[in-house]
Amino acid sequence: MSVAGLDNTREQRSTNNPAPSWFFVCPVLVIASFLAALWDAEGSSHKRDVKLRQAVELFHLDTRLDIPRWPDSLRLGEFDQQTLNQVLNRPPRILTSTALLLARLGIVSHVLPERLSNTENGISAYWHLRIGRNASVRIFFEKVRLLSPNKERNLEQNVASMRWEWKKTASFPRKTS
Repeated sequence: MSVAGLDNTREQRSTNNPAPSWFFVCPVLVIASFLAALWDAEGSSHKRDVKLRQAVELFHLDTRLDIPRWPDSLRLGEFDQQTLNQVLNRPPRILTSTALLLARLGIVSHVLPERLSNTENGISAYWHLRIGRNASVRIFFEKVRLLSPNKERNLEQNVASMRWEWKKTASFPRKTS
């Protein structure tokens, strides 16, 4: 069964669904609402960045590395080149599609793998999408209104604590509910 073209019969980690394709032709306010809901469910805000994390199952990984059982993990810096190449060929589609939607709002983000773990379903690669430049975090704050009061307050506090080393060249009205 699918809803809006997305497989909803299994966990996101094994289905690896992207954001629905129709978001790419939606008005910016619709995209901002989708991003707010996604960040409320899966995202976090820190003093230096805004992150979204996602795992993806790797059904076949040809590696000589001993990948530890969850909750232990193998960090990105410990991957050999062959393993890294295989992991990089299977990023979570929700993160790559989200990065493209963020770009529509003028927000620069980066998608990178973090670690690998053996789970009961096989090997999982854990990825993050990171908005780390102060200017991009500021645009995210100005254009995306988080639904969770706690997450919105945390984001606002983190944005207020950032040092602004860029010149404001455009004004973005803060989206209100």
